[in-house]
Formats: sequence, C-alpha cells, structure tokens
Amino acid sequence: MDIQEPSNVSDLPDDVLKFSNDKFFNYIRLVIGEAAVKIFEAQEIRNNAVLATTTTEEVLAILDSDVEELRDIKKKCGFTRPDGKFVIKIGIRKRIENLISLLKLKNKQHNPSTTIVNDDENTLYQSLFSLYLEKNQKAIESPKPFLFTLIDNITKNMQQSKNNYRYNEHVQRFSTALFILTGRNGYDFIRMNLLCALPSIVTVENLIRQHHIQLNECYFRFDQLRQHMNTLKTNFIWGSEDCTGVVSHINYNSIRNAFIGFVTPLIDGIPTPDHFQTDNINQLEEWFKTEEKARLINIHMAEPLTPILSKSTSFILSSYGTNNKVKSNDILRRWLYIYHECVKRNIRIIGFSTDCDAKYLKSMRLISGFFGHLPNFDLLTTPGIFQVKIPQNWHWFYLHYKQLLLFIQDPIHLATKLRNRLLSTKANMIMGSQVACLQHLDNILRSDSKIDHGLVKSDINPKDRQNFSSCIKISSDDVLKILYDQNDTKGTYVYLSLINLTISAFIDTTTPIDERLYYAWVVVFTSRLWWSWLQHATIQNDKDDNVNRTITKATYKKKLNKRHHFMTTSAYLSIEINAHNLLYIILLVIEQQLPEHALNIFLFNSQSCENTFRTARSLSSTFSTITNFTVSDFIRRCEKISILNDIKSEEKTNNNDFKILFPTHHKCSRTKLNEFTTSTTTHKLTTPIIERLISDAYKAATKLIDNLEMVNLLKERKTYELKDISIYVKKHLSKSAKLTTDYTTAASSQLQTQFDDDDDEIESENETDDEDNVDDNPLAINEDEEIQTGDEDGDDDNNVQQQQLTAATVNTLSTTKKMDFKGMRIKDKIDPEQEKCYFRVNIGGQDKYMHKQTACWLFMTSKNRLSSDRLRRVQEAGRQE
Repeated sequence: MDIQEPSNVSDLPDDVLKFSNDKFFNYIRLVIGEAAVKIFEAQEIRNNAVLATTTTEEVLAILDSDVEELRDIKKKCGFTRPDGKFVIKIGIRKRIENLISLLKLKNKQHNPSTTIVNDDENTLYQSLFSLYLEKNQKAIESPKPFLFTLIDNITKNMQQSKNNYRYNEHVQRFSTALFILTGRNGYDFIRMNLLCALPSIVTVENLIRQHHIQLNECYFRFDQLRQHMNTLKTNFIWGSEDCTGVVSHINYNSIRNAFIGFVTPLIDGIPTPDHFQTDNINQLEEWFKTEEKARLINIHMAEPLTPILSKSTSFILSSYGTNNKVKSNDILRRWLYIYHECVKRNIRIIGFSTDCDAKYLKSMRLISGFFGHLPNFDLLTTPGIFQVKIPQNWHWFYLHYKQLLLFIQDPIHLATKLRNRLLSTKANMIMGSQVACLQHLDNILRSDSKIDHGLVKSDINPKDRQNFSSCIKISSDDVLKILYDQNDTKGTYVYLSLINLTISAFIDTTTPIDERLYYAWVVVFTSRLWWSWLQHATIQNDKDDNVNRTITKATYKKKLNKRHHFMTTSAYLSIEINAHNLLYIILLVIEQQLPEHALNIFLFNSQSCENTFRTARSLSSTFSTITNFTVSDFIRRCEKISILNDIKSEEKTNNNDFKILFPTHHKCSRTKLNEFTTSTTTHKLTTPIIERLISDAYKAATKLIDNLEMVNLLKERKTYELKDISIYVKKHLSKSAKLTTDYTTAASSQLQTQFDDDDDEIESENETDDEDNVDDNPLAINEDEEIQTGDEDGDDDNNVQQQQLTAATVNTLSTTKKMDFKGMRIKDKIDPEQEKCYFRVNIGGQDKYMHKQTACWLFMTSKNRLSSDRLRRVQEAGRQE
C-alpha cells in the first residue's frame, strides 16, 4: 500500500480528530504505515484526539525498553546498533512528527482558547510565584518545598503548546509516586483538573518502565539489594519473612515462560525458579490435577540499618507461593543461603525475625545453638562470624559466645501469643496461691469505670487473635494499678506485667537501650522463677470451688499436666531468645563490631512484611473494592511498591533542591525519629553496668512474685537465688535439647534420617494443650510443621508475520462444535516470535494455537475468592480448591 502522507492541515479530513479504533488504525496505516500502527497499539493510543495531545518523544519512548514483546515491532521500525542502542528509521519518525504536528494545528483551529495562556495570565502566575517567595523566604529552608518547582513547571508549560510540554525530574518522580498511590482514575482526575501540571498516563507508564524493577517468583534480588545499600551508604541489614493468604489461581508469565501459582518445590530450602515450564498442554493439565496450588505467599524482607531512621526503607528481597509445609532444616538452609549470598556482595545480615511459629523457632535454636544441635554443620568456623567476650560468672546467660546469625521473634506476635494464652479455655495458669485468668479483667470491666481502665468487651475477648491493640490496653498502667490494688488478682497482675514489659523492651520506640535490657530480663527471670516453682509444686484441683490450689506434700499420687499451668513453650523460648540476642547485640556494639544504630531494636521484627502485605492490598484504584490478590498479582504490586520505596529513599538520601514529602503516622514524626536515633547513644553501656542492670532485673522479678507465695518453696528447693535458678533452668533446657537435634548433613539436602522423622513427631506441639497424657515438663519442646490455620504477553492478533501450523505433534483436546473463539486467544496463525507463549493443540479436528493463559482458564475448575476481612481471610485461605 502506498503511503499518502498529508502535507498541510487542509489534507486532513474534517472529522479526523474523531477517528478512533479501527477507523483510526486504518488512517494511520494509510498516512504513516503498518509500523506506526504497531507502535500506537503498544502505547494504547486508539484515537487522533489523544494523539494530538502527545509528542513524538512520548510515542517512541516505548522502543527504548528491552522487552521481548517489542522485538518484532522494533525490527519493523528501525535498527539495533552494536552498542545495543535502538535507532528508529528516520522516515517513520518524520511521518509521525508530521502527523502529530498537523493534528495539533487542527486541534488549535477547533479549540483556540485552550492552547496557550496570554501574556497577562503568564505575568499573573509569575507575580503569584514571586509573592509566595517574598512572603515565605524567612521560613524556607533547604531543600525548598516541591510546590516551588511545580509552579515553575506549570508556568513554563502554559507558555507552550501541548505537544511541547516538558516536566522536570522532580515532577516526574512526583507523578510516578502519585500514579502508584492513587491508581489510573485518581491520577487522571488530578491531571485533567491541574492544567499543565502533570504528564499523561502514557508518559508515567514509560517512567515506571524506566526504573527497570522486575520481580520474579522465587528469585532473590541480591544485586538490587546491594545497589539499594549503596544508596543508603550502609552494609548492615536485618532480615525477616512471613506469609499471607492469597487467592489460589494459576497465571502464565510470558516473560519467564512459566506458570505462577503452584506450590514451588524447595531444594536446600530455596524455591526453584521457573519450575513450572512446559510446551505440552497435557503436562499443564496434569499439573492442575496433581500439583498443589499456593494458598499463601511467602515474602523475604531486608531492613537496612542507617544512622538516621527517616532514611531507612525496607527492601523486598523475594516472594513465592507456598503451602507453608516446610521443615526446620529447609528454613535454616534458606537462611544460610541468604547469609552467604549477602556476604558475596559485602552485606552483613545480622539476623532474622519471624512470627513465633514453632518450626522457625526450632531453626533459630539450631543455628544459634540455643539448646539445639546441628552436629553435621560446622557453623562456628564460618568466616565473618560474630564473637564476643562472655564473663565466666554469667551463669544466667545461655547463648554461645560465637554466633553466625542473631534472632529476635517478632515482639508483636509474641505479645499476642501471651495474650491468647490468657484467653485459652484449656490453660489454667497458676502462680503460687494465685491464678492468672480472664475473669479478673471481666470483673474490672463490670465494676470499675471505663475512665479508670479504658477497656471494652472486645479487648478482653477479641475475635481476632492477632489484635495487638487489645494487648496494649489490657496491659496498660491503669489496668495494672487496679489489679495490683486487689488482693486476689496478683497472678493476673504479674502475667499482664510480662506483656507490658515485653512491649516496653522491644516495641516502644522511645525506650532507652539500658531500660530495654532491664525490662527484657525482668520478663526472663520472672518466667524462670514461675516455671521452677511449677516443677517443685504439686497441683491439686479443688472440686468444691473449682479453683486450683497448690500443696508441697509429695503424697498425692496424680499430677495434672503442668504444661497447662504455664505459658506456651514457644512463647517462653521466644522470651529467652529475644533477651539473649538483645544483650548479644549490645555486646557487639560495645566491642565495635556493630555500629551504634544497631541498637534500634524496635526495627528487628517482621513488621516490614506485614506492612508490605497491607500496602499491596491497598494498591487498587479509587472505585475498586478488591483487596486480595493472586501470587502473580502480588508480585506485580510488589514491583510498584519497590518503585515507590526507591522514590522515598531517593528523596530522603539525596540533597535535592526540592523535596517531595510523604505522609507518616503521627507516632513516627520526624522529631521523634531523630530522638530515637540519639536515645541509643546517650547511655554508654559497659560490662559492669550490664551486670548491675541484670542484678536489678532479678531483684525486680523476685519482687513481682513476692505476693504469690512462691518464695518459700523456691528457697526450700534452692532454686531462688540468681545463680541457682539459672543453673536449674539450664539443666532442664539441656535435657530438652536432645529432642532438638538435626542430623541433616550440610552436603545433602535430601537426607531424611530416622532422627529427623522422630524429631518432627516428638516435637509436634498443640498450643491449645488439650491432651493430658504428655510429659509434665513444660519445657519439652514441640513444633508443628504444618500450616496452622495473568500476566499479559502483549502480542498482537492481527497484521503480523504469520506462521502456519507444521506437521509437528499437536495435543488433542476434547472435541467441540464451536468454531468461533471470540474472546479467547485461540488462533490459526501466530507470530513466530510468540510461539513459546502458545500451545499447539487440535480442537474439533482442527489444528490451532492456544495461548498458555487461555489454557490456564480452561483447566481452572473453580474461581476462588477471599474475604476482605482479615479474620475471615485467614480462615478461608486454607479451604480454597
């Protein structure tokens, strides 16, 4: 077809600006050529009205992207130089420039009043800008507000025609962040009503592509992490991982040529990238029948440690679908893999945090040697291992002086775990002559004024067991004061004090580091004294008043299961691990192996994972009610979150002339963040000061139990003094360590010895404690290894180089009388470069090409959904088909 290029406006049809869809593409094919049609289709430009508002650079910017779907278009439009740079054919560029220029002139003839502001208006804008500067120059600090550069950019654009609008780098970053935060509808609404202020959606999408951030399932982004660390100028990170429920659904990723949404198999604890790849549709059908679909997604986060907290932004390291059926040795191998990969890039990962899950707890104990053994792993000789000096008289300290990685269980999950134990109908926690029970809080709610305690019914009986705000309220100083003033509520007072002190030690951002250490070890010593007393006491159930009492005589033949009278084992061990690792970090800072900002302990948790999940659920358009996602959806949303985090990091770390500010919670204001940083440096801790703090913590613990009638029995059994109680507890924990030994070798990932199988069976913990025929030792360690509770490829359907089906083997599907496959990507011919995205099938006796995403739709037998409510979502995630 001959090109009929217009030379002036009179050559354009009168209604040319109304051309859209097929009429528009036919016209482009006539005046420019087929190559331009492909470019406009890829840019989603489908009418001349939109084309008249763009520029040639915006239209051709997509060709700068090295994307597989654009390769055929690039072949038709230009050439790739040896240095990799793409050069478009000058004839195509000139024809596109000519048409856009003529369309703009045509548009100007129809809308002369909207093309450019007059000189009076321009002068007015300049006057407003100067007035603002004059009135506020005394309050202006460096860097200046973003508003200044926005007004300047608007003023310059209003002096230009639309095709000459330009946007500086500050406006480009702001536009990208705004588009991610508000979605297409919100962004377009703001752009249309702020004339000349923001670039078009096409331009913003090009800016997003230029970030070159691509997350793929099962891939760990260590190289990108190194770049992120270079920006923040730090080499230390803290790792975390967690899971959340996803909609069980299979998608096809055309870039990786892989299916996403199945449970990815683990090798040495590492998920296998691109495991589900096939060109055989029968293989895909077999996977749908036999392979488990992911109902959860696991995410790994890295929290950089920086001197100024406001500059720290979390980094998404990896994510992948899972069923959470993972062994402890898989977890520890994965952590060791992450450690070694970070070391290769000069990154020191200090440790990990998780959500107090039993299998993660076991992995922590095995790696740190905290009453757990890895006889076939030689971790203590690993280069770069931490090593501190532990005085010989620290009998109360159980952690080995050499540690490869440190661990802190997420304190929010720990606090809720302690609270949930109080809610348990199976547990009956006895402390000497007192009990810790929910009834005491219910009595307060009934008899005392809400002004005095601030509680509501949902605080003492929350339906959502992960509701942390209720933990704060039931352990508040006001509630503790009411409990302390009553004679029969001392047990509940002590138990809730443990929650209060845990929050102060690990969650409260304003607590000085010496007080953190003190509070953490008060909780440890109180727990040790309580447990030791339970070992010595004989417990009898008084049937008359249904209240448990204690006696010290050994004549009773039957003991009740003492596990039911103590906090859960995983909660107790998490308390011990957190306090020990807190002190170990302090020692590393004292010996200058870690920087002082490593004392920002409140960063060492898995809340960065929770924040990422919440942010991903919120990334939907203004009018969308969808808060859940598939594995593929989540990965795409994580790409946007990563770009947003990069923009935040750049604004915080670079000395730009104009700063873009992002909203922060009122509890995390800039002033408080600065205070947090300095609070870690005001107290210079030394070994003598630490020993004094530990001694004070022990005295505080003994004072807490004074009114519980425990002391006499503890003194009688010689387990009351600090040294005695510490040696006694260590002895019993050492016995339980025999059950926490992993004989897997470092060389073989598939070794499952009888020791492993026995270990997993012995250590199956039921947190509800509803069995009476278990060991009386509350510290017998248990664990439960089971879970507790489509990419578009952008190919073109028409007017491409076609390929006929060959005589190669095709997969036969069930017969069908339907011959029209409208709405489904089932074709007779395809672009040869898109062949990998299609299955070759026989449908109804005819050979066809079926897109792999269409095949996923074909084999899906149900459409899973999850509730927007968090509690129901957790319950429904495991019931998906």
